[in-house]
Amino acid sequence: SAIFIKGDTLYNYHRVGESVRQAGYVIITEGFMDVIAYYKAGIKNVLAIMGTALTSGHLRLLKRLTRTIYLCLDGDRAGRNAMIKCMETLLKAGFKVKVIALPDGLDPDEFLNKQGVASLQELIKNPLSALDFKMDYYYDITNMENYEERKHYLEMVAKDISEIDDIVDQDYYVHKLEKKSGFSKNVIEQLIYQNTMQLVKQSKPVREIPVVKRNEKL
Repeated sequence: SAIFIKGDTLYNYHRVGESVRQAGYVIITEGFMDVIAYYKAGIKNVLAIMGTALTSGHLRLLKRLTRTIYLCLDGDRAGRNAMIKCMETLLKAGFKVKVIALPDGLDPDEFLNKQGVASLQELIKNPLSALDFKMDYYYDITNMENYEERKHYLEMVAKDISEIDDIVDQDYYVHKLEKKSGFSKNVIEQLIYQNTMQLVKQSKPVREIPVVKRNEKL
């Protein structure tokens, strides 16, 4: 039998191919009990990373399945923190990421037992975008009464918004940030413009100016 190597193992990986192809995405959970909970709800396009960290081995396996990931780690503080780390890892690797945000510190099995199948299916139908989850997560852990913390929150999210190409999506997040941060739309748009200009500047290749040698007369 194969040796179990945690960093290269995704629980239920060998069974999930067809259901992922049909759904167009795969749901990632923490442990095998979470996978079982989803199966109880009739949802089979689900894997477990057997922990809270994604490895390069996991990423290689996931790329063979799909480029669209729905993250569903535990809803407690540790799980939400792990969700942020996994989300950033997946985005850097080129995946499209959505988040199934479980409430009240529940894991999938607890949520299913308390709320039922229909509620779980509703969460899956209406996942959060990666940026929506990030905005909500950092808002919850930021002291908005403290000016410096509120300013840091503004600058962090504005930087993420500046990387969005779709103008409709960008407008949605500008309005959301305005409400959450308390800063004006004008300030937010100026920050986004500054960040965009910085990105453009960084993407431009540096042209080498050729050195012209003068012929010296003997």
